[in-house]
Order: sequence, then C-alpha cells, then structure tokens
Amino acid sequence: MYRKNIGIIYMVIDSLRYDYGDLLYSHSGLSRYRFLSLTSYTTATYSAPAHTSLLTGLPPCLHGVYRKSLDPSINDFYVSEKTNRQMLQNILSKYGYITHLYSANPYISPGLGYRGFSIYVDLLPSKHRRSFISYRERKVMDLIYSRYRSSLLRFFMYLRVLGFDFMVRLLMDKYIVPLFWGNKDWPRDKGGDRFRELFIDIIRKRKEVLLKSFIFVNLMEVHEPYLFDDDLRYYQDLVDRLAKTDGGSWERYIEAIVDPLKQAYRSQVVRVASILREILYELYDAGILDDMLVIITSDHGQLLGEYGMLGHINVACDEMLRVPLFLKLPNNIEDNDIYRKINNDSECIVSHLKIPRLIKSVAIDNKAIDICDDIVFSELYGRSYKDNGRTVHQITKKPIVFAYGLGYKALYDMNSNRFIELTKTNGSKNGNEADQVIRRVKRYVALCRGLDRLRSISPKTVFRSKI
Repeated sequence: MYRKNIGIIYMVIDSLRYDYGDLLYSHSGLSRYRFLSLTSYTTATYSAPAHTSLLTGLPPCLHGVYRKSLDPSINDFYVSEKTNRQMLQNILSKYGYITHLYSANPYISPGLGYRGFSIYVDLLPSKHRRSFISYRERKVMDLIYSRYRSSLLRFFMYLRVLGFDFMVRLLMDKYIVPLFWGNKDWPRDKGGDRFRELFIDIIRKRKEVLLKSFIFVNLMEVHEPYLFDDDLRYYQDLVDRLAKTDGGSWERYIEAIVDPLKQAYRSQVVRVASILREILYELYDAGILDDMLVIITSDHGQLLGEYGMLGHINVACDEMLRVPLFLKLPNNIEDNDIYRKINNDSECIVSHLKIPRLIKSVAIDNKAIDICDDIVFSELYGRSYKDNGRTVHQITKKPIVFAYGLGYKALYDMNSNRFIELTKTNGSKNGNEADQVIRRVKRYVALCRGLDRLRSISPKTVFRSKI
C-alpha cells in the first residue's frame, strides 16, 4: 500500500500548565492553522518519566524511569536499553524517517538513554556568568525584599545589613557583568531562540527533508529559573522560615515573592508563543504545513504558590497533572471520522499514553485513531496533607496511583494497599461509575505489580478508608 510521506513535529513545552494553554493558543495563532485544543493528563510530574511515556506510550511502572529509592540519583532517570527500543525514534527510523532531537533539557539526551536519533542538538545555552553577589547575600536580599514594600526602605536596609561594598557589587552585577560575561538573555532564553533559527533555516533550505522527518523538541523557556540565578527552593525555604518565625502565613508573602514569579512565567509563555508563531508561519509559507502532523503539549505542570508550594513536585492536583494539548492532523486524513469525533467531543480527555499510538498510526498507516479516554492515570511518589493549617508534603516509597475520569477522582496508595480518596467531580450518569473506576484502578495497580489479580476491594471499603 502506498504510504504518503508525513512530517511529524512533536513539541514538549516543559512545565506548561493547562490554565496557561489559552495564552499560548491565542498568542501563537494556532487557531489560524486549525489546531485542536484538548485537555491532556501527564503520567508523572517530573521530566524524565513523563518524556519516556511521551515517547513510548508506557506508564512509568512499566518503562521504569523513576526514582528507585527515597534518595534518587541520576541513574534512576536513565532509560534502559529495553525501554529505548520501544521509543518512537527507533520505530519510525525503520520506516525511513529521519529522527531529530532538539532538547534544552539535560535529562532528555542520548547520554541518559534517549538514543536512536539521527540528529541531536543540545539547545541549552551556557547559563554561567560571573557574579559579585554570593548565595548568602541573595537570600538576605530576598528576606529584606519580602519584608519591606518601600524601595527607599529596602535601599537603607541593604546598606545597613550588607554594607556599602555590597551596594557597589550589586550595581556591578546588574550593569557591568552582562556586558562581558555569559548569556545576556539568561534565563529568558533557554535555547528557544537557537531552535527557531535552526529550524527556520531547515525550512527555507531543505523543506523536502521535513516531510520524511520525526522531530522531537523540548523547550525549557517556561521552566524555572524565571529570574537570573533564582531557584524556587530558595523561595520555598524563605517563605517557610518567614511564616514560622513571624507567625504569619504563606498568603502574607504572596505579593512579594509569588507575584513576580507568576509575571515572569506568563512572559515566558508569550515568548514561546512567538517562537511557535514564526515557525508555523514558515511551514505554512513553504507549503508543507498541510502535510505535517504537529503535536504541542507539556510534560507536566507547575505550582506557583498553590497549596503553599513552588515548582513541580509530586502533588495530585490539576496544576501539576493537567496540561494543554494542541493537535493538527495532516490534510489527507483531516476529514477522517476520528478527527471529527475528537473535534466535537467536549468531554474528551487525553492520556499521554495515547499520543505515541496516534503518531505511529498516522506515520505508518496514514490513519488517525481515537485518542479520547474516559479515564486517565498518573503515578506519584508523594502526597500532600494539612497539618495545623500548613501543607505538608510526604515522600512515599511506592507510587500513589492517580485516576481521573467517569466523574470521579481517585487516589490509590500502593504503600498501604488501599484507596485514600474517591471523590465525585460531577454528576453521575448511570450510577455505577464508582464501581468502574475502582475496577480500572485495580487493573492498573495489578499491571504495575505484574499480578494477574488483586484482592477484592468494594466501594464500601473505599468510602470507609481514611483520607
């Protein structure tokens, strides 16, 4: 059977939350090119396991890329040879595809097991530049900044606590250092500008190559740090300490610490949108966009002050697990019934496990498959709970399975072998969704454990369990 050449662009915008998806959609002009805007759920809240699922269609418990202990090492995120053979780049290369990897994430590289790509480009620019301000002084600055709203008061406190020589070094660090050392646009530019230049150059000079290429891209612009040399752990530690010593709460310091991070996060989303807008226009202008499958999604979300936390950690919440998904199928299968079903299904939720199956079906068989799910699963190695009004994050040895769909959200703790939550999210249709969710979760847990069956758990047992 004749197989039409279809170019594939598979782009992961690291740490992009679902509620910022509309911002990306509107600023990048995706609607102009008939992109579908869907809701997707990641399989994990860290880059390495989530990317491995995005490339294999396997859950973390099967591909094995996750921490193996309470104190993870770099080896825990290494892709095994067995898992690597099931990745898209190795499968599609057998069908004549040229496979490209453009990654700004050091974890997503051939050195950590993502092998088999014909072309690999490390996008991450050198972020190191000389600084005259020490780490201790930066933390003291953060402390003063959070306590005093007046710029004049902050200036005198800097002078009083850190001294005149610090003020001189601060001015040098702000105005002199960027002229001579390091990447002047760090951390706003984390490799996205370089990818735009490289990719537009390919479109203009060798566009025919793209129609037989599988291009996997990781962009880190939306990933922290958002401000020069910041680390969200510094802010988290600072807020926890302030709340404890001052007897205050997280909300007291939202304006001083979290709001600047949110503004920087939003500006980074707009920056990625401008990169997308230019690339899509070049593809359209070259006349090859209609023959390409383009998928844009994220590996996981990000916490920006919610639940008293910053960054991406193992918390079962929409801000971490729910991510945007934008999809454009090639024109030759655009009138397919599956395409219309996806487009018209308002309740469609997509698991990351379905995306590799769609890519293989389109690339190899020139067919689209139904990627809508009624229930999606994720694996977390931690949980959060309230203790005296403060949110406590607990790391677990075995995963906690998160399930969402059929009108319910469920959490099953594989450490204690019980459901710790089963919550109704909307109205019931036929009354037996709870039983269906329980059965599906039991099957998923059995799959992770390699068991043929799991001890029977009834709905009554679930609701009696302590949360």
